[in-house]
Amino acid sequence: MIPLLFEAGLESNFDSLIVVTADRETVDQRVAVSRNMSKEEIALRRKAQLPLREKAAKADFIIDNNCSVDEIRAEVRLIMERLSRKYTSPHRGATN
Repeated sequence: MIPLLFEAGLESNFDSLIVVTADRETVDQRVAVSRNMSKEEIALRRKAQLPLREKAAKADFIIDNNCSVDEIRAEVRLIMERLSRKYTSPHRGATN
């Protein structure tokens, strides 16, 4: 299994972290369809990963993927605006 960002301890290599969340039933259904995985395979994969609530606690931004596509797009736009302001600020990297 390929290690993921948090599981590999690589989160410190990034300036900002975005975690996408969804309820377990939704995630399981999507994974079963998109990856043709059984419930048992999904459970094994989940067991190898950091719990979603712990990932969300480490995130700078969280996208709720239980919403409509329009709501998700609005969340992504807001995050993009915040990141754009953060990383284009004339004071970025300045020390006081």
